[in-house]
Amino acid sequence: MTEETDKTGKKCCRGWKFVLIPFCIAAAVLIFGTLVMYLWNAFMPDIFSGLKPITFWQAVGLTVLAKILFGSFSRGCGRRCRGGRHSYYWSQKWKNMSEEERAKMKEEWANKRCGGSEC
Repeated sequence: MTEETDKTGKKCCRGWKFVLIPFCIAAAVLIFGTLVMYLWNAFMPDIFSGLKPITFWQAVGLTVLAKILFGSFSRGCGRRCRGGRHSYYWSQKWKNMSEEERAKMKEEWANKRCGGSEC
């Protein structure tokens, strides 16, 4: 991981994302796979007499199948693309801002997200 300094002289570590993201993905697969396996094995064989308990990897496959059928793996959009009052409010606010106000807001967002650096 490399340490750099931003405009204010604070140290900023940008390489952590490449190390942390694979661990977060592995943890999510482990957690959701285990959760699906336990829920399936706790309820489905009792409700439907012909079903058998499933293994961890079958639960992971079932989770991926459900994600493909009912959700999407697309990056970006998610909850932000739903629109509504919140997005309309911010789009109107952004349109009505001067260049100085926009620059100030971008700086505030960067401070909240990256600790003061532009990342």
